[in-house]
Amino acid sequence: MKSTFCIRRWNLAQLTFSALLLILLGCSVATVQSKSSAAPYEVNDVHFHLTNYVQQGTDIRDFVKIMGTKVGRVALFGIPLQQTWSYRVDGDRGPTYYLQSDAPLYYYSFTDAWIASAYKSLPKEQEARFDPMITGFNPAEMYAADHIRRVLQTFPGVFSGIGEFTIHKEFVSSKVE
Repeated sequence: MKSTFCIRRWNLAQLTFSALLLILLGCSVATVQSKSSAAPYEVNDVHFHLTNYVQQGTDIRDFVKIMGTKVGRVALFGIPLQQTWSYRVDGDRGPTYYLQSDAPLYYYSFTDAWIASAYKSLPKEQEARFDPMITGFNPAEMYAADHIRRVLQTFPGVFSGIGEFTIHKEFVSSKVE
């Protein structure tokens, strides 16, 4: 009985998640088409995490300068996991990377608001070079679809899609609470 219930829950989660993906894809196509840039760049669709495992990173305006005239469009992400700073494990040395500590990681949903705020701080012509993505959720969590919906409602027109997200990653998966 228990295994049947788990399978039904999983199927419901898959259906919900798949439906949200289709909705996002439909919204994304119009957004991506409207953000098209006419400038001839050497590289597009670059993958960049604006935050690290302690939600710090490069200022988005500095990153635009780094992009310069060579990088056109960038898929922009936050890291969805936060490294715990446990005094018991790490003492006075706060880890900045998941391999620097044996303390657990936890899902950090505010990363999406951080990415949206950074993106919205740019002038429109610089916004057009980014495709912000929703990442601050546990993809195996039954409330993941609710998080995605709330982010899209709170920041309309900002996000182009969802991902990158990780179901299993060596060293990371065993640390997630």
